[in-house]
Amino acid sequence: MNYRFDWSVLWPYMGALFRGTLGTLEVFIPAVVLSIVAGVLIGTAKSSSCEFLRDLAQYYVQLFRNIPGIVIIFFLYFVYKLDPFSAAVIGVAIHHSAYIAEVTQAGIRSAARGLLSTALASGFTVIGAYRHVVLPVALRLMVPPLTTHMIEILKGTSLAMTISFAELTYTVSVLTDTTYRGFEFATAGTLLYGALALVIAGVMRIVEARVRVRL
Repeated sequence: MNYRFDWSVLWPYMGALFRGTLGTLEVFIPAVVLSIVAGVLIGTAKSSSCEFLRDLAQYYVQLFRNIPGIVIIFFLYFVYKLDPFSAAVIGVAIHHSAYIAEVTQAGIRSAARGLLSTALASGFTVIGAYRHVVLPVALRLMVPPLTTHMIEILKGTSLAMTISFAELTYTVSVLTDTTYRGFEFATAGTLLYGALALVIAGVMRIVEARVRVRL
């Protein structure tokens, strides 16, 4: 089969691709915020001296690390009847918060070596030591692995297409069906995802450099 490439087909649909990219960001930004907030809280609970909190956090991590993100999204959409946007954001956030919790726990363990005992000897309570000494350092140590997880979250937003939310992958699929130019639109979608990932990595490199200076 001879396939003749026609890149000019993309130009009339650049607006649609742009809107699809905005749809991806619309899911990505709140999903990242919720993932990090929940992941830090759960990871801190996993590092707690309270056995109940440790067990509860461990069950959460083991449960949602082993359930595919698409299943969580389907459950929220078809069972709880959430709208596509809410189901996508919450589903992606739940799935990835379990991984960020593991990163948080590892960061706390690394930061707590020596710092916790020093903070306690300086008069901090255990909660105060974690809040003012251990967690700030742990969050700085978490920046490199968080970059990886943020890019994973970006890729995870494509699951929203399965419940017809108009993000980038959904838009590429619709345009492919409309124009029968799958290679061109798939290439455009790939480049757009790659550009977003590079922006995220660049921003996180700046963040990492800034927090390293303050250590």
